[in-house]
Amino acid sequence: MIKKILKVLGIVTLVFCLMIITIRLNSLENNIKDSTSVLQEEISVLSEQSNEAFQNDLLLLTKLQDLTRDSTQIADIIKEQIAIIHEEIKEVNYEKILKGDVLVTSLFGSGAGTVVRKTDKEMYVLTCYHVVAEIVELNNAGIKIDAIVGYTLGDSGDMESLSHLVSFSAQVMKYDEDIDLALLKINMIDSNLEEIKIAEQEPKKGSEVYSVGTPLGLMRTVSKGILANKIVGFYLTDSTTTFGNSGGGLYNKKGELIGVPSNVMGYAGGLNKDGKETFVPESSLGLSRNLSTIKAFLEGVIY
Repeated sequence: MIKKILKVLGIVTLVFCLMIITIRLNSLENNIKDSTSVLQEEISVLSEQSNEAFQNDLLLLTKLQDLTRDSTQIADIIKEQIAIIHEEIKEVNYEKILKGDVLVTSLFGSGAGTVVRKTDKEMYVLTCYHVVAEIVELNNAGIKIDAIVGYTLGDSGDMESLSHLVSFSAQVMKYDEDIDLALLKINMIDSNLEEIKIAEQEPKKGSEVYSVGTPLGLMRTVSKGILANKIVGFYLTDSTTTFGNSGGGLYNKKGELIGVPSNVMGYAGGLNKDGKETFVPESSLGLSRNLSTIKAFLEGVIY
């Protein structure tokens, strides 16, 4: 009897334990499901936050790139403006333009000229027609003579210092009496002479100009003024111009050739310090052949 009771108790205990285990397994499964659900929700939230953060970072990066690009463009604009300002305030390179200026003379008078072209074998000098007019007339009459082109060594520009004069024979290659321009050709080269660039842009009224020539026989004399006005074929300037400036160069601030001094507005007679008769300009206004006239004259020239 006792054995039966014990057997029944054992079975009951076993069933009870199984029930408890089953209940706990069900509870654990529910807990796992709940935890999994919560975890999935958290993963979803984190994923959304991550995507949002990525989009924000991407937007920020794009803005930074735009700002960098804008700042680079602004920096480039500033550099360009600074370069323009520097170019505007820069004084002309006198050393450069003086190396392109020469004396042009003959037995009948003298003036100035500008080296506008230099090759391996030749040099070409632009001057005024009236500086070489007598030579042209003699050549046309069958008497072949050349002009003399030269420059001084050192700083002295005094015509009396002929021992310092380096000179060349120059043929009149082309001329136009109506516009008072002539082109001379020298059949050799000189390292002390440089080709002068002819300007591309028309100078503005009121801009600074520089005149180089041989006024009163003083070679490579420089004067500074402004382009006072423009008339047909000419620039009117207030840079000092007198005898000997004819055929020389009129330059802009870049040292580019923009004109050729040709005439002076008004003269008055007088005596110099040695009592010799001379002429001085009544005004300091001079006329220079303008850029378009120079270009038209040189167009088609075969160097």
